[in-house]
Amino acid sequence: MHNLFLGLIKEHFNGILGLNPSKSSKENRAIIINLGIPSLATLNQNDVKGVEKLRCWLEKPAATFSDRVLALKKLQRVNLPALAFMCQELHCNIPLLPLPTEPRRNRHTKAELAEALLSWRFQQPEMQTAGSNTSTELGHVLQPKEIEEIRSDIDQLLTPTWMTSVPSNISHSSHGKLKADQWRALGTTHLLISLIRLWGFNSDNSARSARCLEILDVTISLISAVIITTSRTVTPASASAYQKHMVDYINGIKRLFPSYQLHPNHHMSLHISEFLLLFGPVHSWWTFAFERLIGNLQRMPSNGKVGKPWISNCDSMISYLKSTVGEMKETIARAYIRSANLRALLLKSGCPEAIQHCKLFVDRLLNPQLRDSLVTDIHAISAPEEAEADFFEGFDGQAHPVPAEIRAALHSANLCAPSRVALQTYITINSLKFATASKHLGNSYIMISGESGHHQPCQLFYILEFGTPKSTYLAIR
Repeated sequence: MHNLFLGLIKEHFNGILGLNPSKSSKENRAIIINLGIPSLATLNQNDVKGVEKLRCWLEKPAATFSDRVLALKKLQRVNLPALAFMCQELHCNIPLLPLPTEPRRNRHTKAELAEALLSWRFQQPEMQTAGSNTSTELGHVLQPKEIEEIRSDIDQLLTPTWMTSVPSNISHSSHGKLKADQWRALGTTHLLISLIRLWGFNSDNSARSARCLEILDVTISLISAVIITTSRTVTPASASAYQKHMVDYINGIKRLFPSYQLHPNHHMSLHISEFLLLFGPVHSWWTFAFERLIGNLQRMPSNGKVGKPWISNCDSMISYLKSTVGEMKETIARAYIRSANLRALLLKSGCPEAIQHCKLFVDRLLNPQLRDSLVTDIHAISAPEEAEADFFEGFDGQAHPVPAEIRAALHSANLCAPSRVALQTYITINSLKFATASKHLGNSYIMISGESGHHQPCQLFYILEFGTPKSTYLAIR
């Protein structure tokens, strides 16, 4: 599914919307600056390189210079002769030098020349590309204020513990390289919610708002296709719906951004519907399990000694077999076997109770990234349908008086309210852990299905167990 998560979702938000544009991507030139070759001959090699950098920077769209302070600092990185040459060639409005009362003040400073260049750049008319008149050109759709709003939404959004965590400082290099599962969470949840809030409910009737709404419709088509593909069930109707959304997305991108060059991932995405019909849900044939195993092996500590090649003689063969032995292979193998044996010990029926109570700490030791949607999918597919109460984490072993609001709710449901009940804080359903609002807000928000089949969002406040035989009840609001 790297085709969808990294090939399409990442490319859509980074390469098209400009959430974190690649430094190596070539931007469309908004203006063209022609410099005289004879004039460049008067400069040395370093100054010529500086002039070329200035030309490339100034030819970019004006949207890239939204932060004036950063733009001025960037222009002042080149040599002073290069700045003076560009100002002279472009006939910039340079302030006059003061009277010769200061002997050391016989030339302009970098700050003055950079200010003149930037002012000249903002006065130049740009070539009209798709979206340039609405500040939604390819690769520069999201504005700095909108990116700040997205970061704020990510920071404030409550998510369950079994969902992959994402960095709140998105669009900043400090968060490092994002994994495919993180792009899945960003695209299907965080970024989509933010864009709907920013563009879907905007009452402004400007041209930019109308175009952003069209871009939002195309984005929703892509995310709808991804959600359908990663569903745990597949039908001919769902495969057809995926194909429709994907075709609408590609056609919408070509309509809104005619200069955008489609990638091989876009072509490959049009064949996924065939794979869904042939092989079923993607969870049964994607390779995330193998990549996770490779990642676990890479994180195992070792001394890095690969070993030396050696030649061993096989008694059954005349030829020699060339192989490699070393400490690193043995270290990784021993560490992997130890972790596997520890997992097997926890699953045995004769496992000591003291070790069973440490299961939570062992899981965190063996699986440092517990917030992983892909692992959650694997567990949910193989999990039993009935709910399982987690006594080790949420049960204190004592019976508590029934709260007044719970007693009223039991009477309204025609249930006999006992005097005391066992209160829990966690419950596991289909390998998904839910909690009461007092324990974890992100795990307390659930969706229930009523008798009419309609889904209703609600919040979990109490998990209680009583009766003979004992039954578990959820108090929601």
